[in-house]
Amino acid sequence: MALRNTHKTILRIGISVTIALALSITYVLADLSGVLPASMHVLQWQSARRITLDPARQIMHTDSVVTPNAHVALDATKSQQLVDALVSSQGVGQELSIAVADDQGHIVAAHDVDTAREPASTAKTLTAFAASQVLDMSDTLDTTLWLEGGASSPQHLTQPAHVVLTGQGDMLLGAGQSDPDHINGRAGIATLVNQAVQQLQQLGISQIQLQYDDSLFGTERLPQGVASMEDGLLYAAPLSSMAIDEGRNWQGLAKPANPDEVGAYAPSTANSALQVAQAVANQFAAAGITVVDTVQSTSEPFDANASASSAMSVVHSAPLREILQFTLQNSDNTLAQLFARLTALATHSGNSIASDITAVTTQLSQAGINTRGLHLADCSGLSAGSTLTARTLIDIEQRSTQAGSAQVVARSLAVSGLSGTALHRSFSSSVAGQIHLKTGTLGNVTSMTGNVLRTHGGTLTFAVLVNNPENMWEAMQAVDTFVGALAQL
Repeated sequence: MALRNTHKTILRIGISVTIALALSITYVLADLSGVLPASMHVLQWQSARRITLDPARQIMHTDSVVTPNAHVALDATKSQQLVDALVSSQGVGQELSIAVADDQGHIVAAHDVDTAREPASTAKTLTAFAASQVLDMSDTLDTTLWLEGGASSPQHLTQPAHVVLTGQGDMLLGAGQSDPDHINGRAGIATLVNQAVQQLQQLGISQIQLQYDDSLFGTERLPQGVASMEDGLLYAAPLSSMAIDEGRNWQGLAKPANPDEVGAYAPSTANSALQVAQAVANQFAAAGITVVDTVQSTSEPFDANASASSAMSVVHSAPLREILQFTLQNSDNTLAQLFARLTALATHSGNSIASDITAVTTQLSQAGINTRGLHLADCSGLSAGSTLTARTLIDIEQRSTQAGSAQVVARSLAVSGLSGTALHRSFSSSVAGQIHLKTGTLGNVTSMTGNVLRTHGGTLTFAVLVNNPENMWEAMQAVDTFVGALAQL
């Protein structure tokens, strides 16, 4: 009797398990197939996304294993020996400032660290730091096509319909489709127009009048020091609410194959927003939408609410953190000033070159950065007359390597042997990947600042400012030798 009951019990358990398993399988299949109510879904069936990686363009070999997280004391004596060697190097002259600091920001070796000197493009690290304190680096800069009157009564729209093009400062628009693989061209004009054409066709509209609003950055868009240069539009362009490839004209020049690498300079247009608007008009025409009259700017800043306008299409730039990386790695003067202007607008400092400078210096002071001797003629370092000390650069670097919003600055620097302007410096392959830097070069200035992953463990920060060298080439080589040797400290 007991044996019979045992068999029954086992049989009941087996049947229960089988039923439960069947129900579970049925639920999973129903959930995956999407026949369950939304509130009951646990699993979602999605086709697998195939991930492909581009092959490495160059394999870098180093002679050592780096341990960046180890805390190894920085040898002050050896650091000062390297500083003294740079001071006595042939060609550097007498006007130089040098600082080497440990991972806590304590300067352990220096030469004239508090003497204010011209920084060239190392000044961009100040602008980048200030922007990181104010702007949300995950934000994008949007470019939009609006249909006036489309929000209130689209059924009563007359032809030609009124379309307005606006931008938030994306000066890295692409002429074609939006490119998700690059920063320059992330938002494409062709994508913007194609989306708008679909909206117009649905409304039965075949004719439009096109205007563009370029009032975002006021009337003062180019630093006076840059405007006075004979080649003022070769190394910087006026700020604009929108531009394709910063308004560069590559006609007759070799345009880099990679849009994110600026291997040469090309002259820029003085009105890049008009250039974008004309490109938009041409693409509308190619899609069968007639653009009547000439493309003109709006007489007043466009207000979508006041005109009951609806957004037909919008394209988004790369996140600000990626644009900042593009700016620092390529030492882009225009975008550096753009970040300063965005900082000024965000802090309600004004809408001029002077307000850009005020916004940057205010953020530095509020963050506790040493600003003694600081004077900015612009926010990129291109204009003559800017001055700062090596101590200021060290403060920026030290803060950027610590936890916090300023980390985006350190992560955006060029890397020895791997990226940006660092590719053009004469470092040994043994330190590839160990030096993160911002270079600076003008006719009478060679400079460099950044941080170093030390071969034997730990990190350090450095700053070098050389003004009026006796021989520019020799001075640059001496700076490279000095910075490369820092990795072995």
